[in-house]
Amino acid sequence: MAGKDNLVVLSPEEARKNGQKGGRASGEARRKRKALRDCMETLLSLPPSGKEFDVLSQAGLCPEDMDKAMLAALAVFEKAKEGDVSAFREIRDLIGEKKAEKIDAEITVHLEGDVKDYAG
Repeated sequence: MAGKDNLVVLSPEEARKNGQKGGRASGEARRKRKALRDCMETLLSLPPSGKEFDVLSQAGLCPEDMDKAMLAALAVFEKAKEGDVSAFREIRDLIGEKKAEKIDAEITVHLEGDVKDYAG
């Protein structure tokens, strides 16, 4: 088999240590993403400033609906109105109308031994 000579065989102890390192790194990355998400949610929930409030008022929004998230949504909407296709796609994705992506795949399975060994 091609490349089989290049493989490094780890002892069970080394494999376990590497797995633990990966698990810790994964947990740390997950915590960082959660912290960033929490920060962004806090920022988006803030009320608009004076000029931002005026922009949202001119768009016809009620003051109780106004926050930074609405301001960002309005900015994407305005871009889409100008013909920005990526903004249109973002709106489509946000409202749940994204088309399902079609994946064409072919899987070949080679079984060794008696087929009865694989039967459940």
